[in-house]
Amino acid sequence: MKNIGLLVMYIICTTIITAQEQNNEISYKFSKDGTECIVYDDNLPRPWLNRLSNDVFFTWVTHNGYIESFFLDPEYYGLVNPQNVSGHFYLKDNNSKEYFLINESDGKGSWQAIIGLGYNRVIKEELNLKTTLTYFIPREDNVLLILVEIKNTSERNRKLSAIGQVEWNLGDKAKGEFRPSRGIGGSQHNLYKKVYVEKNIMYAEQLNWKKLNTSEPWPFTGYFTTDGNIKSYETDAGKFLGYKKNWRKPKALDSGPLSNTNFWSYDEFPMGVLEKEILLAPGETKKMVFMLGMEREKKGINFMKEKYGKLENSEKALEEVKKYYKDFLSNNLTIKTPDPNNDRIINIWSQYHWRQFLKKDLNTQAFGAGFWTYGLFERLDLHPEQFLVGQDMDLLKNSLENLILINQNPNTSKNIISLRQRALLHSDEGVHWPPKEIPQGHTPIHHHEIWINLFSMYYYFLNSGDFEYLDKELPFIDGSTGTVFEHIEKAFDITLKGLDNRGLFKIPRNVGDWMDEFTMISKDGNAESIMLSAQVAYLLKNFSEIAKKIGKDNISAKWMAEYERIKEGVNKYGWDGDWYIRAFSDRKPGFQPVGSSQNKEGKIYLNAQSWPILAGIATPNRSKKSLSSVQKYLSSKYGPLVFWPSYSNYVDYVGTQSIYSPGFRNGNIYFRPVGWAVIAAAMAGKVDLANEMYKNASISERSRDIDTYLLEPYVYPENYIGPDHQRKGEGQFHWCFGEGTAWMWYSYVGYILGVRAELDGLLIDPKIPRNWEGFKVTKPFRGATYEINVKNPDKVSSGIKWIKVDGKKLKGRLIIHHGDKRIHKVEVMMGSN
Repeated sequence: MKNIGLLVMYIICTTIITAQEQNNEISYKFSKDGTECIVYDDNLPRPWLNRLSNDVFFTWVTHNGYIESFFLDPEYYGLVNPQNVSGHFYLKDNNSKEYFLINESDGKGSWQAIIGLGYNRVIKEELNLKTTLTYFIPREDNVLLILVEIKNTSERNRKLSAIGQVEWNLGDKAKGEFRPSRGIGGSQHNLYKKVYVEKNIMYAEQLNWKKLNTSEPWPFTGYFTTDGNIKSYETDAGKFLGYKKNWRKPKALDSGPLSNTNFWSYDEFPMGVLEKEILLAPGETKKMVFMLGMEREKKGINFMKEKYGKLENSEKALEEVKKYYKDFLSNNLTIKTPDPNNDRIINIWSQYHWRQFLKKDLNTQAFGAGFWTYGLFERLDLHPEQFLVGQDMDLLKNSLENLILINQNPNTSKNIISLRQRALLHSDEGVHWPPKEIPQGHTPIHHHEIWINLFSMYYYFLNSGDFEYLDKELPFIDGSTGTVFEHIEKAFDITLKGLDNRGLFKIPRNVGDWMDEFTMISKDGNAESIMLSAQVAYLLKNFSEIAKKIGKDNISAKWMAEYERIKEGVNKYGWDGDWYIRAFSDRKPGFQPVGSSQNKEGKIYLNAQSWPILAGIATPNRSKKSLSSVQKYLSSKYGPLVFWPSYSNYVDYVGTQSIYSPGFRNGNIYFRPVGWAVIAAAMAGKVDLANEMYKNASISERSRDIDTYLLEPYVYPENYIGPDHQRKGEGQFHWCFGEGTAWMWYSYVGYILGVRAELDGLLIDPKIPRNWEGFKVTKPFRGATYEINVKNPDKVSSGIKWIKVDGKKLKGRLIIHHGDKRIHKVEVMMGSN
């Protein structure tokens, strides 16, 4: 009877899942191993993106195979224009004159896309031909390769043409100013573009770059070519598409061969269209490769054509890309829980997102943030989020040193992008804001910004345990030197200038704090932020522990005194009775509270409840009360709201935050705050709330209703639209690593599974759903690997009976790291202590 009951339950569950999938118009699934997202609908409401990269050359590729390629910075080093104006591929039968667009379905045959780790595929079957396009960037070369595989499934010989198309950008930022996703608008810089073909290679040049009056050429030459010979080509958009611009029915494919027209000076963007002929016997399969790239010298282009024109080299490069990401994942954290859909995000896609987020500084080889979200922030920078998911401590240490601690001389940089250096400066200690004199090549730091770098440094030390690095001597901008610890001291000296006489952190004039849309909150620079106060307190407390650990007791005591000062201020002025106030505006006499029961709208803010708990400022009673208020007022099916209720009218002491439509960036769901709230709830023992907030906000949950969510089901966006808006639950801003992936990953692994770094070792402290029977984690940590098997026979949500490491019982819950490059078996038995 028991087996029959299980069978019935299996059938019911399977039926429910199938029904859910069938209720969605958008059809997709993941491969069995989770490393590929297979998409069956070509016409999605939003393009699902992948970011292909070798750390300096990048291509955004949509599920359709439409592309945007660039070197380091798309604003000045864009190669081809974005999305649906580049990347069209066609297959034409030269006998029957029939042809089809491979990128999209026309209902006449099957179509699917595969989004993988480092590659994309588009597969289409039509006219008795099966065609596969595979897009990827080799790890060692700055070129996008598109492998084309064609199988003749008919019983006759076929004379075919494969046609590939791009629209040249060539360092012309004007394209981004004219509705880039639709490809509308010309540019005056097109008058200086030149596109021509020599010896089976299409070359693309920009003869006047950046400014119209400099006659400075773009430092690259773009190219588009194939293995073997080009049959014909086109550069004129009008001649290829016709003036109706029908991508499914280009004029040139209906009327005859391409015109072999070169381009030099016209107001529209030049095209690059190549035709390559291929003969196929019945049942035969052949491959070819299209190459799209950019080089400083033409001889480099010839080398690339020769190298990747050999199909075996292109196929080998693809296998190397696949191996690279397989090895990358195998060296990082893996989990196995009763929630396999979320496991897939944690084990594969969040870590992949982290890796694709990075961009390399060619001078120092340091890795920084390559972008904030799709279409925004391509400047090289460093964020705390890089240190939450990242396992490669050598990479992160190099980034710390070269992007934060050392102020480089931009004159010696090999980079051709402009780097913003946020060095911790000896001379900054006495700088008034804004400074009258700024050292060449340096952007000075306000107290409002410098603490962000301290977060990055803290998470590095927390995960690496590399406390010896604190003694390394590094230069200040004025020519003097100091240890890394002394740099940190100076950073705190600057940061603490932001505290006022109430012990609260000031918000710079017309800037906002983390919520940068608090644009009117600080008229004179005297507004106060409870959230930032708690964040600075968090840093003081944790760096005080580091100082004490290395024998700097006096400095530790000094920082703890400042911590206590902030703690007193937050609890004295910030507590509203049932929750913490978010901020105080200086636009009205006596400090106008924001996020208070006194307010008509915007009464309670999520970040003001989480950070006092994270910093140890909130008492247990206040933690309980504030989290109960979070559950009562901020909970939603999409995750906890950033504040409630939404603003319905402009508030003059808040600013931009209050002018959005309710629910749209106004009472919505941001993932940084979600992660912080999950951590706070777990720390305060509100286990059910922590798990509820995480699950509701996770993309593994939200993508079940993909027709509402709309965006990629494998990487987090910046936010979800809130419940007060007609588009509630929809994802906004693709691929936002800084806002979503890192904090969702870290809050889940570190505080729900409860496997996280402490300064002295690895802590095991699960806060899981009580119906779980257990879970497993494999975690590389400080030179060793820990295979952790957690069992929960008593079905509790927290509490540990015992922990064994390599068969020996552990006193407490902290594993002192081994650093011996070995694998250690960790057994954990949950239950009442």
